[in-house]
Amino acid sequence: MKLRSLYLFCVLIASMLSQQAIASELVGKTLFTQVNIYSLKGKVVTWVNYHVDALIPVNSEVVVEKIRGSGVVFVVKKTGQRLKLKNKQRHSGLSGEDWANKHFASKKVNLSKFSKLERNAIAAAEVKKGMGKKAVLVAYGYPPAHKTPSLEASQWLYWITRWNKIVVTFDGNRVSNVRS
Repeated sequence: MKLRSLYLFCVLIASMLSQQAIASELVGKTLFTQVNIYSLKGKVVTWVNYHVDALIPVNSEVVVEKIRGSGVVFVVKKTGQRLKLKNKQRHSGLSGEDWANKHFASKKVNLSKFSKLERNAIAAAEVKKGMGKKAVLVAYGYPPAHKTPSLEASQWLYWITRWNKIVVTFDGNRVSNVRS
């Protein structure tokens, strides 16, 4: 019995160390935002990415300070803002590490691959008819997974605020309609 307890303890410690090693790959590194992200009151980023308050534009330099469970703490280099991800993992389906890997990368997004319409919409953090799905992701971020479980769907639901939503409808890969 003691041997079994010791074995389980060792497995638990090894698992924790493995998770720390994975998270530490991002911690302390300068990374770039892969989508437009909004902060609430300059302190919090929500997993829903409400489109209010301060915009952190795509390709902004950030440094991840900490990843713990479903949370991420990062600093926007240009402004010095220290932000904390407020994540509801049961709705987002993402751990803090998963969220960071989706939203940050070591390279900037190549905006030249998008059309002029798409680049202008990305810069304005807007969705326009005719945009492709990849451009919508960069401009607006990821739609909440509990309401848009697949990016292959023909409709994506976004929250602008807690009470206001928009639906982006696609015809194939292109935006055909945006409605409140």
